[in-house]
Amino acid sequence: MTQNTSNQSPFRVGYLIDHLHVGGSERQLSELAAGMASRGHVVEIFCYNAMGEGHFDQYVQKRGVKLHRMKGTSKLQKLWGIRRWTETFRPHILHGFMKRASSLAVMSNLPWRRFGVVASDFSTATYAPYKPSLWGALVLFHLADCVVTQTVMNRNSLCRLAPMLRSKLRIIRNGVDDIRFSPISKLVGKVFRFICVGTVSEVKNPVRVVQALQILRQQTTRPFILEWVGRYQGTPKGEPTQVYTKARQLIDEYGLQDVISFKGVSESVENEYRRADALVHVSVQEGIPNAVVEGMACGLPIVVSRVSDLPLIVEAGENGITCNAFDPMDIARALKAMLEMPPSDHVAMGGRSRKLASEWFGLQRFVTDYEKEYSDIIKVCTERRRGRSR
Repeated sequence: MTQNTSNQSPFRVGYLIDHLHVGGSERQLSELAAGMASRGHVVEIFCYNAMGEGHFDQYVQKRGVKLHRMKGTSKLQKLWGIRRWTETFRPHILHGFMKRASSLAVMSNLPWRRFGVVASDFSTATYAPYKPSLWGALVLFHLADCVVTQTVMNRNSLCRLAPMLRSKLRIIRNGVDDIRFSPISKLVGKVFRFICVGTVSEVKNPVRVVQALQILRQQTTRPFILEWVGRYQGTPKGEPTQVYTKARQLIDEYGLQDVISFKGVSESVENEYRRADALVHVSVQEGIPNAVVEGMACGLPIVVSRVSDLPLIVEAGENGITCNAFDPMDIARALKAMLEMPPSDHVAMGGRSRKLASEWFGLQRFVTDYEKEYSDIIKVCTERRRGRSR
């Protein structure tokens, strides 16, 4: 076992997720599991829908986390596999990452509630109010010991939809490795570099970004480029996503080949941030994007959409510009304002980004917040078991 570096007595934590492929939630789980293991806790991850090795498998295993994989073909098969694992591992805490994993974590603990269950990463923005799957999840989440969300907006939304969850809701912001993601000194270049980081999907809004770049090119004489770092394949066979294809068609139509490029997945995304002058993240829905937090940690000013808690970040940090994700004209306005402000303002904004990233999203704070929550739940579960034995 890794040496215990926290003030908490060691406990057993199990994490439940479909797989550990490339993704924001997968990265956060991996960092959290590794952080808990580094503090002397016994940590295992169960991937119930894994086909082969995941992107983060080796990362967590090298940090003392035991990994289990299965390929579940039905909900009952997945639940059976999870129950077998928990009967052997006997966790104090089972933490489900994302809605389906959280629901499975709750169901695997019924009817005896042998361990504490944490449900997390359930964004109400992705569900219409009338969908049965939304209400089914809310009922199951009521049976969890704690429901964690990243944002004030999502907490408020969950409270409105399910007031019975109010006492169980906690806000724990994502964590970032602010040593890996750190700024470097650089000279002001002749060409201003915007960067987008994330999968090229409908949610990330690439078509409107291309439209905004066409508008911006007509409105400014300042040279600029935008580099998009992230996966644009939508199938295991490597076929591009439909929205990527549409964005490429617009690039060809507008003649923007020298303005925007899609670079695919980077093995050193921190260096991609460091080469840039500003981060652009104008998604149509979000939690707290890893890309925004990482870009801030690397000292970048930001252009972000008015979704979730992103406006709160800009307001608190005075480190960027917000825009309407659904309006290419407004995205272009925000890009133009960032492009044409004095370099000294970019430096000042970048410094404030770095400061806020460390204070709000530091990795040690992230792990500590969860460690305390787990400890509190374990105490409640211990009392619950004592009550049953009387």
